[in-house]
Amino acid sequence: MSTFKSISASIIRGSAIGPAFYVVNSSDLHTVSDGNDFLKYADDTYLIITAVNVETRSTELSLITEWAKRNNLKLNLAKAPEIIFVDCKLKQKLPEPVEISQVQRVKLDSWRYHH
Repeated sequence: MSTFKSISASIIRGSAIGPAFYVVNSSDLHTVSDGNDFLKYADDTYLIITAVNVETRSTELSLITEWAKRNNLKLNLAKAPEIIFVDCKLKQKLPEPVEISQVQRVKLDSWRYHH
């Protein structure tokens, strides 16, 4: 007979129910700004921010961190890079936003992005 172990997280990793439970558990996670959106799948969450809302990045990240703490989850910033997608056909290039501390920015060429 196995001994009991306490569970300190609300999502059991590697379980069959884990991905579905995360989708239900994250149903109260919403963006602050109109135009921003979340894509949620299994235990992954992607925050999509449009160029017009670029200044909301820090606020959105703070709210995600607070949400994770309330739900006994840990936000792993090492697995949360920022990726900026640029439409190469735009005539006017927008300046890159200021980097957020603790968030790694990944360049598209390192992701082997091709048209």
